[in-house]
Amino acid sequence: MFSYVGTITIAANVVLATQLQGNVLRGSSEIRNIRLSDRTGSLGLPQDALDNLGNFGKELLQKLVNDALQRGIPISNFLSGMGNLPFNIINPEVRIIEHGLYIATDLTISPSLLGVSNGGC
Repeated sequence: MFSYVGTITIAANVVLATQLQGNVLRGSSEIRNIRLSDRTGSLGLPQDALDNLGNFGKELLQKLVNDALQRGIPISNFLSGMGNLPFNIINPEVRIIEHGLYIATDLTISPSLLGVSNGGC
């Protein structure tokens, strides 16, 4: 049972350089900017708090991704582990656009990932 807390919109500009060596994905990433917004106001957080959270998340996420890419991610392990992630990907959309790749999706995130119990807030 999940409790609805609110909706955060995340817009990010990410540069990802990858190379496939055998069945291992290696590379590097750079999160150029990230913007969190609460379009409905349901979370009750001011924009500067969301900006600070976004900056913290940007640094953390970039380090995690780069560490994993430097070690190498076996493609077979990555694909087989998709069902065990603490989030669900809903309606993914991938398009090739001028000078880039557009990726958009909706996510549901497990409350345990956010440190929230299933009983509510």
